[in-house]
Amino acid sequence: MEKTLRILIVEDSEDDALLELLQIKKGGYTVDYDIVETEEKMKSALNQKTWDIVLSDYAMPHFNGIEALKMVKESGIDIPFIIISGTIGEDVAVEAMKAGANDYIMKNNLLRLLPAVERELRESVNRAGSKLLEHEKKMAEQALRESEMRYRRITEGITDYLYSVRVENGKAVETIQSPACEAITGYSVEEFANDPFLWFRMIIPEDRDKVKEQIKLILSGTDVKPLEHRIQCKNGIVKWISDTTILFKDINGSLLSYDGVIKDISERKYAENELRKLSRAVEQSPVSVIITNVKGNIEYVNKKFTKVTGYSSAEVIGKNPRFLNSRESSSINYAELWNTILSGKEWFGEFHNKRKNGGLFWESASISPIFDSKGTITHFLAVKEDITERKLYEKVLQVSEKKYRVIADNTYNWEFWSDTEDKFIYCSPSCLRVTGYTAKEFIENPKLKYEIVHSDYREMFHKHAHRNVNNRTAETLQYKILHKDGTERWIEHVCQPVFDSDDSFMGFRGSNSDITEKKETDRKILNAIIATEESERNKFSQELHDGLGPLLSTVKLYFQWLSETTDTVKQKGITDTGLQNIDEAIQTVREISNNLSPRILISMGLVPALKHLIQRFNIPQKLAIQFTYDDEKRYDAQTEVTLYRIVAELLNNTIKYAKAQSITINLSHNSGKNSIRLTYADNGKGFDLKKAMEEKKGMGLQNMMHRVDTLNGFINFDTMEGKSLVVTIELPLHNEIKL
Repeated sequence: MEKTLRILIVEDSEDDALLELLQIKKGGYTVDYDIVETEEKMKSALNQKTWDIVLSDYAMPHFNGIEALKMVKESGIDIPFIIISGTIGEDVAVEAMKAGANDYIMKNNLLRLLPAVERELRESVNRAGSKLLEHEKKMAEQALRESEMRYRRITEGITDYLYSVRVENGKAVETIQSPACEAITGYSVEEFANDPFLWFRMIIPEDRDKVKEQIKLILSGTDVKPLEHRIQCKNGIVKWISDTTILFKDINGSLLSYDGVIKDISERKYAENELRKLSRAVEQSPVSVIITNVKGNIEYVNKKFTKVTGYSSAEVIGKNPRFLNSRESSSINYAELWNTILSGKEWFGEFHNKRKNGGLFWESASISPIFDSKGTITHFLAVKEDITERKLYEKVLQVSEKKYRVIADNTYNWEFWSDTEDKFIYCSPSCLRVTGYTAKEFIENPKLKYEIVHSDYREMFHKHAHRNVNNRTAETLQYKILHKDGTERWIEHVCQPVFDSDDSFMGFRGSNSDITEKKETDRKILNAIIATEESERNKFSQELHDGLGPLLSTVKLYFQWLSETTDTVKQKGITDTGLQNIDEAIQTVREISNNLSPRILISMGLVPALKHLIQRFNIPQKLAIQFTYDDEKRYDAQTEVTLYRIVAELLNNTIKYAKAQSITINLSHNSGKNSIRLTYADNGKGFDLKKAMEEKKGMGLQNMMHRVDTLNGFINFDTMEGKSLVVTIELPLHNEIKL
C-alpha cells in the first residue's frame, strides 16, 4: 500500500531537492512536495497546505535554515524540521539544535535521510499521542530527547576527540574518553582510565588557571563558550586544542553530565601567529604597503604610507591611489600597468606623486596580484619606496657626469669609467692617440684593454684589475702596451673604486697617460749619470796613478837610499828631498779630495766655494772670468752642491771645447719667488744642443738636467754652432742658512 508524504523543501538548488526526494521515494513513499527559497514563498506554503515534514538547506543566497525554522516555530505548527547542508561545523550544529531543529544531515551523506525522516515522523506521531500526559512529563521527555539529539548530532557529524563527564552533587565523578584521544594526545583510553588526573597534568602550567575557571563554571550549570588552551602530548610536543562542551540537566535544571569535543587547532594557531607576525612586519615595514580591491580602490595602507604621504588611513580608504599623482610625469602607461597585473604578473615602475602638504616625491613601486585558493585575483598589493633623495642624487650626478665628460673629452690623457663588471662605461677620445683604438672599440670589446697589454706585463695587470674593491685608495701602475700600429708604448695607469651615498660599489674611474717619451728621457739621464760616475772614477784613478803614485814611489826609493848610506851629508840631502816629496803628496791628496767634495763649500758656502773654483781655473790667465752675486747667504746642502757641480762642469766644458775668451757668472736670490737663479755665459763657438744630447758628449748636459729636475728646478741652454752659450738655472729654495 502506497504511503503519501507531504514535504515542504526549502532549497535554492533544484538538483539537490530532487536528490533528497529520490532518497525518500526509496522508502515506498508517494511524495507531495513544494520547493521554496524565500521567506515570502515559505510563508505562503505554510498557510496554503498541511505538511508532514520540512527539509531545509542551511545557507541560501536570500534565506537560511535558521530563519525557516523560526517561521515554523512561530506558526505554531508541530512538524519535524531537518536541516540538510553541504558543510558542517560544531558551532552550526549547536546553533541548529538550540533553535529546535530535529536533525542535521550532510548532503554528502543522504543515506541517513530516509531513516531520519521516518524516525522523526514516528516521534511526531508519538508527540501527538502524548498530549494527554502531564505537562511535567512532557517537558522531561522533550528535554531528554533534545539532549540525546544534540549528542547524536555531534558524534555523527564531528570526528574529533570526544569525552563525557558524569556529575553528582556538583562534582565530576567519572570521565570517559573516546578512542580518538590517542590520535591527539598520544595517550590511550586505558591510560586515561587508570590515571584520573592525567588530563589536568597535560595542560601547560600557564593555562591551568583558566581551565580550572572553565570547569568551575560548567559544574555550576553555566553554559560556556569553547575554550582554547595548550597541552603537552605524550611525545613531548605542545599542541593547541579547542574544548567545546554541552551540558545535560534534569527537569529541575540540575547538571547530570556534560560532553565535550577536543579539536586540535595547532595549525590554525600557527597560521594565526604567522599572520600576526606578517601583519606586524607589514605595519612596521620601512616601505609603503598598499592593498587594493580588484577595481584598484584602497582597502589598506600601513604606517609608512601615512608618514610618506601625510594622509591617514581613513582619508584614503576607498580611493584609487592615482589621486596622489602629481600630473607632472606622464611616463606611466596605466593601460600597460593594468594589463600586466590582470595577467597575473608583477609590474615595476616609478611614480612622481604629491604629498598632502603639496610637496612632490618620487616612489619606486612593485604591484602584484593576490590570488585566492581557486587562482582568482582578489586584491592587488603595492610595495613602494621613497626614492626622492636618490632621484636628486641622480640628477646631480647627471650634471656632474656631463661636466666630467666635457672635461674628459678634451683632456690630453685617456680618461675612463668602468662599471662593476669591469666594462667601460666611458672612454675619452684620447684613447685613440694613446693606443690607436677608438673609444667605441673599447666599449664594444671589454677584453681589448687586456689584449693590448704587453705579454711581459699581462699577469701584473690582471692582478691589479681584479684587486679587492675594499681597497679604496687610488692605485698607480706602469706597464707596456702594443699600439695598434705595432709600436710599444709605456702607460702610467691610475684608477680608484667609486662608491655611491649608500656605500655601494659603482665601478672604477681612472686615467692612462702615455709616458713613453718620459721613460726614454729617464733612460738617457740614467745612462748619463752612469757615464759621469764612470768618468769620475776613471779621473780619480788617473789622478791617483799619475799624481800620487810617482810621488809615493819616489819617497819609498829615498827611504831605501837612506838605509843604504851612513854619510850624514847624503842622509840630510835624501831626507830633505823625501820631505819635499811627502809635502807634494799631501798637497796632491788635498787637491783630489777637493775635487770630490770641496771643504770650502761645506764650511763656508756656495759663494766662497765658487770664488775659489774660479780662482783655480784663472791661474793660467787664459780666460777672463767675471763672477757677480747679490748676497752670500747659505742654502741647503743639496742646492749648493748642485749649483757648484754644474758651474764646475760648465767651466770644464768651456775650456775644453768652446775656445772662449771670457765667461760671466751671476748668482742672484729672488725673495719674492723664494728661489735662486744662476746665469752662465761664454763667448765661445757654441754647439748643436740636439746633436749633443743624442751623442755621448751629451751625457754631461743630461746629468746637469737631471740634477736640476731632482730639485724641481728649471734649466735652459741657449746656444747653437757658431754662437755663444747662455745657461739659465732657477731652483726653488726650501731651507736657507743664515750666517
